[in-house]
Amino acid sequence: MPDTPPPHESEQFQRALELMATWGAEEARRPEGHEIMYRMVAEGRDPVPGALGHGDDRTRLLVTRALQMARPMGHRAELTARLHDPVDEVRMWAVWALEDYEDPPATQAMLAMLDDPLPKMRVAAAQNLSWYADPRALEPLLEFVRAVDGPIRLYDVRWSLPSNVVADLDQAFRLLKEGDAHVRRETAQALADAVWGVVMCETAEERLGARGDEVVKLIRPRLDEIVALLDDPDAEVRRWLAAAVGRLEDEATLPVLLRMADDPDEHVREEAREGLDALTHGEQA
Repeated sequence: MPDTPPPHESEQFQRALELMATWGAEEARRPEGHEIMYRMVAEGRDPVPGALGHGDDRTRLLVTRALQMARPMGHRAELTARLHDPVDEVRMWAVWALEDYEDPPATQAMLAMLDDPLPKMRVAAAQNLSWYADPRALEPLLEFVRAVDGPIRLYDVRWSLPSNVVADLDQAFRLLKEGDAHVRRETAQALADAVWGVVMCETAEERLGARGDEVVKLIRPRLDEIVALLDDPDAEVRRWLAAAVGRLEDEATLPVLLRMADDPDEHVREEAREGLDALTHGEQA
């Protein structure tokens, strides 16, 4: 028997747990619990592995939540293991905590969470994959959007696509050429949203390094590739491609937009007209 208990069983750490449990009730006291825990870590008596590996439900919840709120690095393995925790709230806090582990991003772990039984967990995992902007996530996310069920709003997960489209435009254009109708529609919409600046959500902007104008600079040189896709048999694909072209606000797009303004689908024509209006307004300015 050791003379001293493991760090996660010490009186000091139990005191930290009691303080962290006051979150939402006594905000002034809550930081003290975090300070105790991270002081122990700094002193080389890290209670986190033991607490997450052997702690009861309450301990795992409090510590996982603390790791998310204080955002310390260095506990990737322990947090990833909690993605299989039987307690929903523990898994949820683990997903949120892992959003900051972008070097490298926890892509494979988040992809696995797209099959979690809890709908809000699946949405949170999709959001993390957006912030990672990892090309490996694009095709799985497209399939996830295809399979979105009742408890999940399509809007909640569609916004996970633009940053992953921009992360690998070669892959995106391949899917626009070779994918089925669903894949082509969602990829085209994500491309249009990326040009519009959807990837400018705070975290994605920092991690992807792609503001709306920077995305435009990436896509403008590929205008000929977009033009080659404008005869797609699916009107929704053509609509979103017209939107992407219109949002470039580039004089070189004028003949493309004029062509799309005669498209047989009214929604395609509307997007083309909006692009022409924006282009004309820009020239006048």
